[in-house]
Amino acid sequence: MQIYTENGIQKNIIPDSAHGLNPAWIVPFHLPNRMAMSEHGSSFLRENFALLKEYVELRLELVKLQGVRMASRTLSILVTAFIVSMLILFILLFLGLTFAAWIHSPYR
Repeated sequence: MQIYTENGIQKNIIPDSAHGLNPAWIVPFHLPNRMAMSEHGSSFLRENFALLKEYVELRLELVKLQGVRMASRTLSILVTAFIVSMLILFILLFLGLTFAAWIHSPYR
């Protein structure tokens, strides 16, 4: 069972029937005064706004890092494809030259 004191602090009260505490004598819920509630509410909003701001910043950083990962992966695939295509081009060029020299040699 929880009650609020005059200054708005929430306390837990656990009834103990062995010591004669009767939960019926305890007011189950008492609203604090408006000033304590507004201070509690504003601190709650301030803390949650700070947490929300931190969460949004972390999510933006995560999106940026995922973008960098995708860009680097794409760039590495393009560079690899360019290197492989140049290698294939030079291999075919030298195979063609070798084949031309081999065909030309019997007619000499």
